[in-house]
Amino acid sequence: MKNHISKQSWQELFSLALQFKQLAPWNWMNDSDLFAVQIPDSGVKYYCSIMGAAGEVFAIAMYDGTEGLDMLTDLAEFGVYDPFEMITSQKCLMVSFSNKEELIDEDLEVLKTVGLTFKGKNAYPTFHDYTPSYLPFPIHTEKQADTIKTILAQALIVAQKQKEDNFYLIPPEDAEEEKFLVRVQNESGEWTEQWLEPDDYTEEEEEEAVEISEIYLQSNLGKFARNVQKAWLMDAFVFPTPVQENPDERPYFPKIMMIVDAESGMIVAHEPFTATSFNKEFQKSFVKICKENNYVPGKILYGNPEFEDFLGKLCEALKIEIEEDEEVLEYFQEIKNDLYNNLDGFDDFSEN
Repeated sequence: MKNHISKQSWQELFSLALQFKQLAPWNWMNDSDLFAVQIPDSGVKYYCSIMGAAGEVFAIAMYDGTEGLDMLTDLAEFGVYDPFEMITSQKCLMVSFSNKEELIDEDLEVLKTVGLTFKGKNAYPTFHDYTPSYLPFPIHTEKQADTIKTILAQALIVAQKQKEDNFYLIPPEDAEEEKFLVRVQNESGEWTEQWLEPDDYTEEEEEEAVEISEIYLQSNLGKFARNVQKAWLMDAFVFPTPVQENPDERPYFPKIMMIVDAESGMIVAHEPFTATSFNKEFQKSFVKICKENNYVPGKILYGNPEFEDFLGKLCEALKIEIEEDEEVLEYFQEIKNDLYNNLDGFDDFSEN
């Protein structure tokens, strides 16, 4: 992907990143010490998490809006089922500090552009965009650069205040709902602080939900008998080999929907999706699979909590029994582990 960021913007980014590294806020802040910065032009709040207290990854992640925050809180609530899927489900910008051997070609090209070099462990700042189902990639637009510069400048202030007051990021006692400290620029251009709740989802974010139509399902599968003896295990997961269909496009990870017969353990179907087609094509693929097998299953078991919402709507429309089962989660995790272990180079990627 072509880099559209000016040399001056890169220099400003590196200057702020190095100030942040020198401050080293991970020495007194944990990744759960969340705060937000509202971008003046767009009004979007970025929820920030500072990593490094464990002495492994040194970074600040900036989660994009309510959707990004929900991904972060889901991770904290449900834990890490799969480190790879954790990486590819995040919606954030990230400034991290890496060793030179961990940098990719695009990172090295940026360093060449600004004429910088560093020495020591975790000395190299990187600026990456994490978009669900896409390969984490260096930022490439001025808008991304400006967003990170704005956030870093405010994060330096927040981190210093947290150092001086351990209770700085604790909501006031009269806060009835979950609120976060948000740095906001007022009409005079001054930055102030407010305790605010996360915004509702935007129309764009709501449109990204999986599309389920009872009319479509009934018109296509209403005549098919439900085989009450058949139970399917279902999961959808990101395939760990990136695909780049066009040199000018960002590499993405295909998503695989897998269905296994609960009794025999045989794979009923595995359907691939592009990075953006799963939400729109899931329903159509499910209909196709039922038609190919000439029946609708009587029961579907799933393990991943994220699968519950749209799968529940589908099963309700088709009067299919649905059940969450942790053993199903473990079963598909074993499948994915075997898949990942058989892919050359995946271990190298997962360690970066």
